[in-house]
Amino acid sequence: MKKLSLGCALVTFFLAIPCASFAFSLFGPKDYEECQVSAAKEAKNEKALTILLVKCADDFPARRADGGGYQYFDSQTNQVFSVSGPKMSKADWSAVTRARDEVANLARVKRENSIIALSKVDIVSWRIACENAYYCSTKIITATISNTSPFTIGKVYVGWILENRKLDCNAAVPHKANGAIQIRPGGKGTMSWRTSDGPVDGRITGCIGLLAVEVE
Repeated sequence: MKKLSLGCALVTFFLAIPCASFAFSLFGPKDYEECQVSAAKEAKNEKALTILLVKCADDFPARRADGGGYQYFDSQTNQVFSVSGPKMSKADWSAVTRARDEVANLARVKRENSIIALSKVDIVSWRIACENAYYCSTKIITATISNTSPFTIGKVYVGWILENRKLDCNAAVPHKANGAIQIRPGGKGTMSWRTSDGPVDGRITGCIGLLAVEVE
C-alpha cells in the first residue's frame, strides 16, 4: 500500500505542471482592454510598453463597444464593424475584406470618371487682384469653372504662372493649388485663392490651367 501511495503522489506531482500551464493560458487577458492593463503593469519602460501593446493589438484586433459586445475599426475603409469577439472570427474578417473590395472598386471608378470629366471641365474666366493697392506682394486669383461633364465635380487642381512679360500659355503650368468646389453637371463654380507668386509691381500677366478634377 505504501508503494501504491508513493506512485500516486508522483503521478499527481508530475500532472500538476501541465495543468498549471493550461490554467495560465485559460485565465490570461480576455481582450485588448485587459491586455492593455496587464502590459502597463508588466512593462519596465516605455519601449517595453510599446512592444507589449503591439502584441495586444495583434492578439485582440477588436475593441469593446459601448453597450456591450465588440467592434473593429478598419482604417482602410474608415468603417466600424460589429464583430463576434475580441479575436474576430473568419466570418468577421470576410466581412471586412468584402468592404475593402467595395471601397477599392468605388475608388477605381471614381478615378476613371475623374479622367473622363477633365475634358469637359474648363476655366472660362479668371482675374488677378492685388491685396495691397501699392505693393502687390500678395495676389488673389479668382477663377470661374464650367462643368459640362455628366458628373458632379468635388475638387479641382489648378496651376498658374504669373509674370510681367509675355508668356506662352501653351506650355505646361505647374501644380500650385487645389480646392474643394461642388459644381453640378451643366453648372459653374467660382474658386479664389491667394499667392505670392510673380512680380510685386508693374503690369502682371499670367497663364492658368486646370490640371485635374475629382468627381464626387
